[in-house]
Amino acid sequence: MHDIAKVINQVDSYIASLQENAPCVYRFSRIGEPGLISSCLAVMIRDLTGSIDTLSEQERASWIEYIQSFQDQETGLFKEPSDLGSNPYLRWSNCDYSICALQILGGRPKFPLTFLHELSDRAKLDTYLAEIDWSSAGLESNFIMFLLDILEFDKSQFSSYQETVDAVFEYMDAKQDPETGLWGMKEGSYYCSGLAGAYHLVFFYNYYNRPLNHVDNMIDSILLCRYRDRYVYPEIWGHPCGDFDTVDLIVRLASMSNYRQDELRDWMKDLYNGTLKHHCQDGGFNWMNFRFLSPLDIVPIISLGLKQNSLKNKIKLPLRTIKDQLKFLIDKPAVYESIKDRGGTTFMHQESNIFATFMRLNSCLFLHKALYPESQLRFKRTLGLGWYGLS
Repeated sequence: MHDIAKVINQVDSYIASLQENAPCVYRFSRIGEPGLISSCLAVMIRDLTGSIDTLSEQERASWIEYIQSFQDQETGLFKEPSDLGSNPYLRWSNCDYSICALQILGGRPKFPLTFLHELSDRAKLDTYLAEIDWSSAGLESNFIMFLLDILEFDKSQFSSYQETVDAVFEYMDAKQDPETGLWGMKEGSYYCSGLAGAYHLVFFYNYYNRPLNHVDNMIDSILLCRYRDRYVYPEIWGHPCGDFDTVDLIVRLASMSNYRQDELRDWMKDLYNGTLKHHCQDGGFNWMNFRFLSPLDIVPIISLGLKQNSLKNKIKLPLRTIKDQLKFLIDKPAVYESIKDRGGTTFMHQESNIFATFMRLNSCLFLHKALYPESQLRFKRTLGLGWYGLS
């Protein structure tokens, strides 16, 4: 059995290295600036490692007040100082992360969640759902995840809570593709995007104890994407979101069905070892590891591309990966440069950052528990990204 306790302790040390002068202020990475998302992720990671329990009441109160300071009184949204008005994903994700962190700390938002309460009107809810673009299932499914996360938190204040939950599940069931078990396939998503989209939705079926349809077909679809110690995705070198989406799904689906159990379990072992390859010397986890792809690496990418549901997607998946490989070969220094993410946060691809650390630590915890059920681990206690909820 791998010593996961050592990984957890190293992660805790890495998070401590990102702390600024105030106990509640954290940087996104070694070269990043402090901000709301980094602070919320620090709460969630320290909850996983257990060091959150060492906070004094004064430190908890200060941290709650810090997160609350980002909330807009008029809308109830949580906003970074940068302008996020044109990015609906960041508006919802900032709020989702803030509420998760506040719950862990024992706090609440300072102002009502007005932006959420507007969706108690069924016509506005239907419009919200109708605007989801399922041709990009991996991204757009986040808007259902954020909605249900925040709705569950605020259900005592929401006038039509049960009706809204029922309406969202009715919508999800109608949108699921029976042949693949995924979402977005009929609208043109490629398999890997459908896989990510399924992750954002499936854990709610566990949480609400709702029957999930087409489980075995979903397992078939996910195993199509298997590739060594990861899954086939345009970012073949790794992607913390997509990698964790895969981990959560195979662990969760293996608990629902006996179908192809041996293959799922073998892949779990490979994914665990693959995740540890992203563990850096400073104790954190990185975004991706670059390496040269051999012709043998390209074959499964092309093979999966040929299985896509449209001519466009049959071409898109292999070409995107080959393009990235050529970029790496032609201009190697460029792919190591810092990139901007989450409204201006800076990090290096192959260095640790707080978001990748949160996602990949969760991957380790989910996989370790599935492979060694007797292990005693802490999981995220609040609904949303990283929620476990399996016995």
